[in-house]
Formats: sequence, structure tokens, C-alpha cells
Amino acid sequence: MSVSMAAPLGIFAAILASPAAADLAIATWNIDGGQRTPAELRSSAAEMEADAGEIDLLALQEVISEEQVQAIADGLGLDHWAISDFSPPIEIT
Repeated sequence: MSVSMAAPLGIFAAILASPAAADLAIATWNIDGGQRTPAELRSSAAEMEADAGEIDLLALQEVISEEQVQAIADGLGLDHWAISDFSPPIEIT
């Protein structure tokens, strides 16, 4: 399931304000450029999780398409994800 939103940081604020936040495993991942294919990202996501451990909430940087986010979610076995609508064009990432 995907949701496009203008302020994904609002999700973080709401989650972090809850008492359950102490039990969340939160990580960020800069995918190193929007040129990465969904297949590369799916594989890299599995490797990243093997290094970092199970992740409950992942914030991605330099993502420019829903396909990239879906591939990462698939690689991590995540059912839900959101993407902002302010991603820059690939030529400036």
C-alpha cells in the first residue's frame, strides 16, 4: 500500500510522541542516488537489514520514485510505506 503525502515527517512526529516509540527500531538510509534500479535496491535492502537488524521504521533519502520505495519495502518485507511528493528530478540527485 502506498500513500503520497506532503509532510512525511508528521508521521515521525506522531510515532515518536507515543509511549510505544521506545520499542521502535528506527533507521535512515541514503540510497546514494536516484539512478539505482528497483532490483538493485531490493537486494541492497536485504543486505542492509542483515547488517542493521530488524527495522520498524525506515526513512529513505535520495529516492525519486514509488518503484524504488516499493522495491525496498519488498526487500525488507514491509507491508506499508509512504513517499513524499517533493522528490527532485533524477538529474539533480
